[in-house]
This record gives sequence, structure tokens and C-alpha cells, in this order.
Amino acid sequence: MKTKTTTYALTALLLVTSLYACGADGTAQSGGETTAAVDIPTEAVTTEPVLRENVPEEDMGGAVFSIMIDEGTSGMDDFIAEEETGDLLNDAVYRRNSVIEERFNITLDAYINGYAGTFVKNLNTFISAGDSTVDVAMGMNNISTGITALVYDGYFVDWNELEYVDVTKPWWDENIIRDLSFGGKIYTMTGDFNPSTLGNTRILLFNKNMLSSLDMEYPYEKVLDGTWTYDVFAEMIKAGLSDVNGDGVYDADNDRWGYVGWQYDIGESVYIGLGGTYATKDANNMPVLNLNTDRSIDILDKMLALFADGAGAWQNAVEWGKDMTAFAEGRAMFANSRLYLLNNFRDMTDDFGIIPHPKYDVSQENYSQSVDAVCTLAYIPMTNEDLRATSIILEAMAAESWRSVMPTYYEVVLQTKYTRDDDSEAMIDIIKENRYYTLQLDTFNFSTMTEMIKKGENNFASTYAKKEKKVNQELEEIIAAYSD
Repeated sequence: MKTKTTTYALTALLLVTSLYACGADGTAQSGGETTAAVDIPTEAVTTEPVLRENVPEEDMGGAVFSIMIDEGTSGMDDFIAEEETGDLLNDAVYRRNSVIEERFNITLDAYINGYAGTFVKNLNTFISAGDSTVDVAMGMNNISTGITALVYDGYFVDWNELEYVDVTKPWWDENIIRDLSFGGKIYTMTGDFNPSTLGNTRILLFNKNMLSSLDMEYPYEKVLDGTWTYDVFAEMIKAGLSDVNGDGVYDADNDRWGYVGWQYDIGESVYIGLGGTYATKDANNMPVLNLNTDRSIDILDKMLALFADGAGAWQNAVEWGKDMTAFAEGRAMFANSRLYLLNNFRDMTDDFGIIPHPKYDVSQENYSQSVDAVCTLAYIPMTNEDLRATSIILEAMAAESWRSVMPTYYEVVLQTKYTRDDDSEAMIDIIKENRYYTLQLDTFNFSTMTEMIKKGENNFASTYAKKEKKVNQELEEIIAAYSD
């Protein structure tokens, strides 16, 4: 963590500094204004050696490297940049692409080919026909699109076969190996060439003005000292609930809520935040169901209690964006959101802060931030005919993104453009390092929480009993896919 943050901060500083070009007379120029150059003592500037990838420098003879992207993700922003436009992220991606193309004498061909299920259908067609056109596919972690079916059918390459990819390096997310690799096999990865995956990490926003008006402290210190827990959160959101118009009914348009969020995000965000999982791993690194346990049932009880009458939380099952509107208009203390949605609150009058979801209690070692199923993950089709070249390009691209693209997204875009205080920067550090990727199950997923909240009761035990045979068959299929 220290190495990553230090390098990000240094690179971001260089990016910001480069916006001010020096004139011939040694003065710095910005927007037509001239200011005296500042002498910085040499001994005051210290830098650490920049970590480099261990790949051969090869001329690949103008080969085309094809990146097929699901339009349902935000992956197009990770790879497609036709020219420099002045947009910080676009320009960082453009420069990274240019560096990789020139370094290896290749042409990067990143393109969108379908949305969600259509993307998977098109990818399936390529692979089934033995077509080697696609070198790497950027898809979701979403069972409803059919992408996991392709994983279990053996359509993708184990990343262990990629000679020059070193997943222990900081430009790869080790959390996805912990969560979605089994039996030592890795069929999907994500790294710093996917800032959209960080963008689709779920977060909590809180209204500073509202907390101040209720004489409540901002949760930052509690997050840092490990006491940001469910009980504290539940007490706060209950205090945030108010029947503003006095009609005896809490509604989304007129009253004030303690906690709001979109129906397919909010329940699972709390469940994962409290340490809930759909599966754990056994001694052979294979998935084991972790659903119908006392701990999981208790976590579901706690999650559900937040949405009880008078508890303060509202699940938006009405219209996309209605919860964000309530928060932006100052009618919610907390909002369930994602980093890439911060742009929706740039014009918000009240100040807001960013924090992770609360832990179960102080004994829970780490915070746990669920990554939405529409995140961007990398899959290598089994039809790829040059895994050696693919491994070189992906390792180099991830490393170059770690040095340039992610610092731009992480430091400049997130921590400067969309956040409003220094404390939120430290929170994003914690959120990034504690991402959790859910094992996609058809039988139990984010919709399980959605329906439970709608019904207002924890009927999980009976639901599990009805689906037990099916979920076990589903798990057996996953184990078989990772055992071959």
C-alpha cells in the first residue's frame, strides 16, 4: 500500500506540475500569466526508484493487439482514446496506448462489440468458431450476461499460462485472486489498466451539513481507528430520518432519510461490508458455500433491520437516480453510491464526504467494499494464438497504467476533481485496498437482498431450503471448471 500510494502521489505531482510550462526566461507560465520560478532545494526532493515490469523489449512487427469491450462496462474509457482532448483521463489513456504501441511496434485495436448479453454472445461466436481475432476481452463479473457460463465451459485461458504476467506486482489487484480464483487457476483478472473497476466500487457518501446540524461527528476518525461499525451506522441513520412535511408517511420526494440507495446495490453493499460472502474456500482453494450459516443469517438480519419502519433506510426500487437526487438535494444523510457516480454530485450545494461501508463490529479485521457486477474484468479467449506476446503486452500495459493512468484517475480525477476534502482521499485509499469481488451465483446474488428488503422479512432459511439442491449443483459445476 505504501509503495502504491507513494508512486501515485509522485506521478500525480508530476502531472499537475507539467500543466505549467517553463518559458525561455525561466519563469513559469499559466494561462497567459507569468510568475517567478520557484527554486526548490535539491536536497528537499527525494524520489524512490520507479518499479519496472520484467518483460523483454521486442519488436512485434506491427502486429494488431485486439481488445474487445463490453459496452455495459465503462471499459471503453480504459482503452479507447483516439486523440488528446484535454480531458485528463482520456489523455492519460491516449499517452499510455502510444507508449505501448511504440515500445513494441504494435497497433492497439480497442473496440466495443455488444452490450452485456450481446457482447457475450458475440464473444462466444468468435471462440466457438476458433476465430483468434480477439486477444483479450473486457467483460463484466455478471452472471446474467452469460460471461460466467463461458468461464465454466473452459472458454478462457488460465492466467498462470501467461509467461510474463506477474500478478504479485502492484499493478494487478490481488483481491480478485483471493475472491475469484479457485484451485490455483485464474480465469479473470483486473489491474490498473481498468480504472473503471475502481470506479464501480461501491462507497458511502455522507452529508456533512446534515451531520453538523445534528451535532454528529464526521465518521472519518472512526473509519481510521476501526470503530466505524454497524451499530454506529444504524444509530446515525435512524437520527437522520425525518417526516419533514408531517403527513405521517415517509416518502422519497418530500421527507429526509438516513440512508438511501439503488435496489441492486444497497443491500449487497451492506452485506459484503459486514463481512458477508456467498462462498469461502477450503484447504484445496475450492469454493465452499457460506450462505446458510448462523453468521450469514445474522448479517442478513442486521442488513434488513436498517430498512424496517422508522430505522431510516430507503431502498430505491422506483426509478434509477431517485436516491441520488434525494442525496443531492440534501434529503439523505448517507447515500450508497459508486466512485464513478461522483460526477452526479459536483453541483450539490451541501458538502459531502466519502467513506467505506461499516464493519460488523470492531473485531472485523478489514473493511469490505463490494465491486459492482458491471465492473470491467479481463478474460483471455482460449483461441488466443500468441500467449507469449499477450503476456508481454498486458504486463507492460498494466505497469504503464500504474505509473500514469491510475495516478491520473486516482489522484487527480477522484481526489481533486470530485472530492471536497483531504479526508476523503484517505478513505479512497482504504476503499481501493479492500475491494471484494462476489462469486456470481444464479441462485443467490444481489437480488436476494433486494427481494428480502422489499418483503421486509428474513426468509432466507426457507428460500435456501428450496434452492439448496440447485445451488449445490451450481457449485459443483464451478468446482469442476477449476479442477480440469
